[in-house]
Amino acid sequence: MAATGAFIALAALALALPVRGALSLPALVAAVLAVVAMDEVYLAVPRAPGARLHGAESTMAFLLLAGIAAELPQIALLAGAVKLLLVAVRWFRRALGMPAWVALLRVVLLAAALGATLGPWPWGLAFGLAMGSEALDRAAFYAGREPSTPGSRMQAEARAALRASRVA
Repeated sequence: MAATGAFIALAALALALPVRGALSLPALVAAVLAVVAMDEVYLAVPRAPGARLHGAESTMAFLLLAGIAAELPQIALLAGAVKLLLVAVRWFRRALGMPAWVALLRVVLLAAALGATLGPWPWGLAFGLAMGSEALDRAAFYAGREPSTPGSRMQAEARAALRASRVA
């Protein structure tokens, strides 16, 4: 989480500073650390078999946000287009993993972010819109998850023992 916060702060500062490139390397290092940490979390969460790459994967988010932070529209547009395509595939498979209205809002924010990279708008606007889209994705991902704690494991074991005693 610290690496993610550091990346967001450094990228926002980099976009706000009049001197370009002053925080590029520290932001890139923080981004790489954040992506490695996020991928470890996503890979550890049990999922249905099949392709691992989808809109919630941090690699595409990294490419999108790094492309915007570095003001490289080619990277941002390519990563954003892949993310939009993958959301569309999940939508048609009825496997969004979030309510349809949340997915639609996410797509609108992402499309607006991509549009901002093409227009005369500040890159900071594109970054904020893309971050909003990613925040919705992360919130939807974690909404259905219950963290494993000693207390939750004890409750699960107690429920299992109770079920087993009723069967016997």
